[in-house]
Amino acid sequence: MCKQNFSARHSIIRRSLPDGTIVGGTEASIQSYPYQLSLEKLFYHHCGASIISNDWAVTAAHCVHKVSKRLLRVRAGSSFQGDGGSIHYIDTLISHSQFDIESVDYDIALLKRSEKNNNFRTLFYSQVSSPFVFSDKIQPIRLPTQEEELIEGTMGTVTGWGVTKYGDKVASHFLLQLSLPVMNEQQCNIRYKVFGGVTPRMFCAGYSQGGGDVCQGESGGPLMADGELVGIVSWGVDCGKPEYPGVYTRVSVLRDWIQEYSGV
Repeated sequence: MCKQNFSARHSIIRRSLPDGTIVGGTEASIQSYPYQLSLEKLFYHHCGASIISNDWAVTAAHCVHKVSKRLLRVRAGSSFQGDGGSIHYIDTLISHSQFDIESVDYDIALLKRSEKNNNFRTLFYSQVSSPFVFSDKIQPIRLPTQEEELIEGTMGTVTGWGVTKYGDKVASHFLLQLSLPVMNEQQCNIRYKVFGGVTPRMFCAGYSQGGGDVCQGESGGPLMADGELVGIVSWGVDCGKPEYPGVYTRVSVLRDWIQEYSGV
C-alpha cells in the first residue's frame, strides 16, 4: 500500500465528525445496549465508546488523537444524547502505539475512568459519578477471544446517536440501532482498493445493495454480534453507498493488547 493511498483514505474519513448519522437506523433503549457510551468533548457528543469493565472503556484511536483527556468525559446509562445518565471523567487514555492517522490502522484506544473528579468543569455539575455502577442501564460488553474468527454474513448491531437520513443536519436525540452483515474480506478489499485496501486489523460490514450504514459522530462506537464487541466504528466513504461499506476495527486481533494494558 502506497503512502498516497493512505493519505487519500485519511482525507475521506467521515465518522469522527459531529452530528452523527446512522442511515436506516431505528430508535433503541439503553437497556438493550447498556455498554454504549457517549464520548463527549467539551460537553458535546464526539464519538461512541463501549464499557468493558467497571474501570475501562474502549473507543477508536482517531477519536482521541491529539485530544487532551481533560477535554473528554463519557456519559453512561442514557438513551439520550447529551442528557441523563452519569458522567465519568478520564484518568488514563491509551491509544495503540502502532496507530497511524494516515492509514487508520490499529484504530483502538482505551479509556480509564477517573478515581476523582479532577476536571475544573465538575465544579459546575452535580451529576458526576466516578466508577461505572452496574445496573440495567450500565453493563460491560463481552470481548472476543484473541484471533476469534469473524464469519462472513454474521449479523451485527451497531449503535450510536445520529440522524436517520444522510444529509440531514439535526442529529437524533435518541440512541439508534442498525443491524448489518459482516462482508466478505476479499470484497471489502476490492471496494477500498483505491484507498489502499484494508489491513488485518479491519473488516467491512454492510449490505451489498447499500442503504444502511453509520457516519459522522459514530466513530468509536460498538458493533456487537452474539453479545460480543466484534468491531469498533472506524472509517469509510460517504454513507450507505453499496460500493463503500463501513470499515470497523477488528477487536479479536487486538484482544491481547486490551488485556495487556487494561487487565480486562
